[in-house]
Amino acid sequence: MRTLADAPEQLAGKSGQQRIVLATDGLSNIGCSDLRAASIGDRSAIAKIVQSCGPEIPELPKGVHVEIVGWSCG
Repeated sequence: MRTLADAPEQLAGKSGQQRIVLATDGLSNIGCSDLRAASIGDRSAIAKIVQSCGPEIPELPKGVHVEIVGWSCG
């Protein structure tokens, strides 16, 4: 979540399409965004994470596209 919280400052003053790609293996995550229980390709995991993280999700400027890519070793 810290990466997303820092994004508005990083994107300030930039032109063109604004996009954040956050890649994670899920293993080092803690709390509401822990992806260890999510199945690869299970898009319903996204809604569950958004619901459980709720107020922890930072407010991003309109028009910013966010893509979270998760994968698992094992």
